[in-house]
Amino acid sequence: MCIRDSSYSTNYQNKYDRNNKNILLCLRNDREKSDERIAQKEMEEFLLNLSYKVSETDTVVKYDIDKKNRYNELNGKLKQFSESRLVVTDRLHGMIFCYITGTPCIVLKTYNHKVTGQYEWIKAVSYTHLDGYKRDV
Repeated sequence: MCIRDSSYSTNYQNKYDRNNKNILLCLRNDREKSDERIAQKEMEEFLLNLSYKVSETDTVVKYDIDKKNRYNELNGKLKQFSESRLVVTDRLHGMIFCYITGTPCIVLKTYNHKVTGQYEWIKAVSYTHLDGYKRDV
């Protein structure tokens, strides 16, 4: 059974222009990464050859986020996603941040069902696409 993540109902107002060449990669580098996924370095080289600006981010940080700084941390991450023309991610919260901010997104499958299960809740939006997923047109 798949339950909808409560963050889908967050009300975020995007104030940024996406008419740019910024591509954001939010990709895992752990055991949940799909063995079939193209290497991140190959993705970056392909996009750079098309004159895109490529940057990387993650939804996991290596420091504590407490009640005092969580609002600023979240807004900073949402701003980073909002300023991108496109996000390529295989992270569940990367997909959710794109949904919240209305940022076009290509979601790559992982080895388990977390991302594909949650994608079922948002697949109707036109700006999010799951790689390999057959969408009714």
